[in-house]
Amino acid sequence: MENSGRGGMVAGALLCAVLTGCAQEDAPTEPPPPTFDEQGVVNEAWRILKMATAHDVITLEVEVADLDTASNVARELLAPLESRYAEALVYVYAAGEGEGGHVPAMRFQWTATGGIVAMEY
Repeated sequence: MENSGRGGMVAGALLCAVLTGCAQEDAPTEPPPPTFDEQGVVNEAWRILKMATAHDVITLEVEVADLDTASNVARELLAPLESRYAEALVYVYAAGEGEGGHVPAMRFQWTATGGIVAMEY
């Protein structure tokens, strides 16, 4: 009798795993979360090159795969910072230009009073 109970639990667990796996296949796919490696915080669309904070201000330097997505990337990165800092700055570089002394393509500044202000260089 113990074996039939254990077999039922195994079968139930297997069925649950199969059903869960099938449900996940139908779920919309999201881009993988950012990871940290020797190149910084990275995902498919951007990578954070540098971060610095001082006097209630945070500055991020970011390289994006496509400059047309810079505004969306900046908003994505700024959103969790708005409750923690008085000001946040995101300097955006084109792909391959984040290092080596290149000028950023644009800057996004967030403040509680001004919201997000974009500036192209």
